[in-house]
Amino acid sequence: MKIVGFGDSFIINGSPNERTYLDQLGFKLNLEVEMRGQPGTGPWHAFFDFIKYKDKESIDIAVFAWSDHLRLYHPEVTPLNYTSVQDPKRFALEKSLGSQYDKIWETARMYYKYLYDDEKTKYETLGLYHLMDYMLVEYSKIKFVHMFCYPGDRKGFTPADGRSIEYLFKIGTNIRPELMYLSRLEDFPKDNVIDTRLCHMAPRMHTVLCNTLYDAIKNYKNGSIVHINYDNSQ
Repeated sequence: MKIVGFGDSFIINGSPNERTYLDQLGFKLNLEVEMRGQPGTGPWHAFFDFIKYKDKESIDIAVFAWSDHLRLYHPEVTPLNYTSVQDPKRFALEKSLGSQYDKIWETARMYYKYLYDDEKTKYETLGLYHLMDYMLVEYSKIKFVHMFCYPGDRKGFTPADGRSIEYLFKIGTNIRPELMYLSRLEDFPKDNVIDTRLCHMAPRMHTVLCNTLYDAIKNYKNGSIVHINYDNSQ
């Protein structure tokens, strides 16, 4: 049995010398850990990654890091988001990989320029979360943990910064506040686009999050909200 993480760069693998919050959690629970996060991807990537995961019977705990709603999904090309497709260096790199990638990258850039509608995309992503709740009922043997990467509200709108959507999942436990809040607490870089910290968090924040997840699993209840305990870093 194992812990499997789905999402973006807030839930990616570390190195042999760096232990992520899920690595620490796996050690405490004596479970194997698999972190499948893909930098720059959005909620639809996490959704399809879980749906297509072949060995769901091996999952004891599934942890989701739900990312920015405005990120696009493609089954083969990542990351496709507003920042990446506007980056000349990244665009040149994708173009060098061949005409298929070139066309996909250019199409994504044109989509954001001419077709993207933020309000519609927020409703679409909110619908995805409702769909996820409906589908997760089928996996009663798995404990689900839901974290949001960016700030949001339960109505599905974020007037302050327009970044993401917060939804209260009925299947699984919900971690609050968002991971970006943890990211900003310690060693936050001047340029957050260039963030070399593992999962965008300082080492102590990994321990804080691990201990919060451990408490959430030990007291698991569908629909519950577990608040991160910043003093719990031992």
